[in-house]
Amino acid sequence: MLNLFRVDSPLYKFMNMFYNLLVLNFLWILFSIPLFTIGASTTALFYVTRKIFKDRDYSTPVKGFWKSFKGNFRQATVIWLILSLFLMMILFNIRNIHIVGNLSGFFIVVYYVILAELIIISIYIFPLLSRYYIKTADAFKASFFIGNRHFITSILCLMVLPGIYYLISIQWYFIFFTMAIYSFWTYYMIKNKFEKYEGTEYKEDEGNDEDGEKDEINKNKEELKVNREKEDKVNKE
Repeated sequence: MLNLFRVDSPLYKFMNMFYNLLVLNFLWILFSIPLFTIGASTTALFYVTRKIFKDRDYSTPVKGFWKSFKGNFRQATVIWLILSLFLMMILFNIRNIHIVGNLSGFFIVVYYVILAELIIISIYIFPLLSRYYIKTADAFKASFFIGNRHFITSILCLMVLPGIYYLISIQWYFIFFTMAIYSFWTYYMIKNKFEKYEGTEYKEDEGNDEDGEKDEINKNKEELKVNREKEDKVNKE
C-alpha cells in the first residue's frame, strides 16, 4: 500500500502530471487576461508542455512558464497581433461578402481558404517559437509549410476542440483544464514533425519525390537548421 505513494510510483506520477496540468492552465488564463499577451502565454504553455513530455517529474512549471513568457514576449506578441489582425479582416470580409455581389461565390471560397491557412499556421507557430530561435518571417513560413505538408496531422490537432467545447458545456470548471489538454494533445501530435527538419540529414516522407516539393522541403530545412533548439532561452541571464 505504501508503494502507491512513492515518488516513482504510477500514482505519484499521475498526480504530479495532474498538478502540472492544473497549474499550467491557470497560468495560461492568468497571463492571457490582457488579451494581447495570448501569444506569449501560449508560447510559454507549449514550452512547459515540452518540458513535461521530456521529464514526467518536471516540478517547476511556474518558473518555466515565466522564463518562456518573458523571453518570448516581444516576438510572440507581434506574431499574435499579426494573426489576430488578419483573422479579424477575414471574418469581416466573410460577414460582408454580399457587398461584392455576383462575385461573392468566388470570394467566399478564397476567404475560407485563407481562414483555414491562418488556423493551420496558428497550430504550429507557437510550439515552433517555444522550441527554436527563429525569425518571425521564418516562423510563419515554416508553420505554413509544415502545417500543409502534414495536413492530416493539422486536422487531428483540431479534432480535440469539439471535445473541449463539450466538456465546458457540461461543467464550466473544465475551462481550468482545456488549454493544457489542447497543448498536450497538440504537442504529442506535432513533436515528431518538428524532428523531421532537425539535424544535417533530412529524411523525406514516402511519396514526396516531386522536384518542386523537394526544393521547398530543402529550403525550409535550411531555415530550421540554423535555429538551434531552445533548452532555455534565458539561461544566460
